[in-house]
Amino acid sequence: YARKKYEVYILRRMRRTLIIEEINDVKIINIGSPELHDAHFKSVFTKLIFSKYAKKFVEQLKPDIIHFTDAYTAFYLTDIEGCKVFTLHSPLYDWTRIRQGFVSNLLWLSKRPFNLWIQTSVLKKSSIIVALNSHQEQILKNLGYKVIRIPNGIDLSEFNSIKSAEEEYILYGGRLSIEKGVHILIKAYSKVAKKLRGQTPQLIIIGSGPEEARLKGLVSRLGLKTKIKFLPHLPRRLFLNFMSGSIMFVLPSFYETFGVAVLEAMALGKPVIASDIPGPRDIITHGHDGLKFRAGDFNQLAEYMLQLIEDKALRRRLGANAKVTSQKYDFDVIARQYINLYNLLLEQYERARY
Repeated sequence: YARKKYEVYILRRMRRTLIIEEINDVKIINIGSPELHDAHFKSVFTKLIFSKYAKKFVEQLKPDIIHFTDAYTAFYLTDIEGCKVFTLHSPLYDWTRIRQGFVSNLLWLSKRPFNLWIQTSVLKKSSIIVALNSHQEQILKNLGYKVIRIPNGIDLSEFNSIKSAEEEYILYGGRLSIEKGVHILIKAYSKVAKKLRGQTPQLIIIGSGPEEARLKGLVSRLGLKTKIKFLPHLPRRLFLNFMSGSIMFVLPSFYETFGVAVLEAMALGKPVIASDIPGPRDIITHGHDGLKFRAGDFNQLAEYMLQLIEDKALRRRLGANAKVTSQKYDFDVIARQYINLYNLLLEQYERARY
């Protein structure tokens, strides 16, 4: 937006006083709101206080458009008059959240009414809601909200300098949590390893999270410690370099709001195998630029992994088509969709006022 000569402000939370800095013509406003150390509650109350502090600044700034990406930080800001856009980056009402254990379920259930109230309030007060996938778009429409679908994007220029080559390993990158389905990938890989024996490419799992110890235990029980390598969360450039060396990227999630990692792999010309769930379902055309398997079905995932391992021509064809598909999600393409939306909202707002 800044490159297109729009005046852009980003508000963020810091533990100090108000500071304004400028990066690439974007003004970063550090709102000095307090930190309540409520991480166990997803920093809900810290975010709400930030929203209250930010409201005072935004009222003075008087922007043409206010754009939210989180319901809690948006809560008080939605009371400001004007055009308000809410891009929903999390599953609506947390309906698809996967929890493990009695305490986690109890905590989630106790917080759910409050979460519903916050999110519903923001949804109702927003001028329009942006859904990232077609499934979420349909749910919102059925609930009577004004909604448009604009997917996430990637900066394709970032990938031009990354050389893509195959180094005979399979890659997963992301958070190690139950909903990411990494245990499904490990079980599928175990079946592949039994069939191919010594010819199995290594599986590299990059990321960290609450399931790390459990996943490493599963790897040990399956006798795969020499075949599966765990790496911690890596700086972005290093992660993309790992991605560029893989023979395939696998996303075994049970849910995603979108799945940017899928786009990143496709931009590097990599064949992707992803769960057939909202998000990846909109991006991948099965058999053309990637493969989709039934979420949780490690037998089908193993079948597709074997296909790609054994058929280099298929890998190349899917990867080449994937690179073409990724061009639809370039930042400039997505930015134009948002700018068109902003202009439409401003026209409607001005007509309503006069």
